[in-house]
Amino acid sequence: MARGKVSTTKELQENNNKLAGKLKQTTKRLDSTLTRIGGLRAHIVAHSPTNEDVLRILDSIIQES
Repeated sequence: MARGKVSTTKELQENNNKLAGKLKQTTKRLDSTLTRIGGLRAHIVAHSPTNEDVLRILDSIIQES
């Protein structure tokens, strides 16, 4: 009975390191986006902008993400 390809420990460690790097990068992007959104919330509370201003700021956050 064929078992298919068996991965070595080294291959598994390399794959784990790649995935850990991707996770770190994704977490960093998420933190950055949440920081921007928190800043938007503070701006809204402090300045009472119009809906158009809020939409413009949200669009810029989305484009930068």
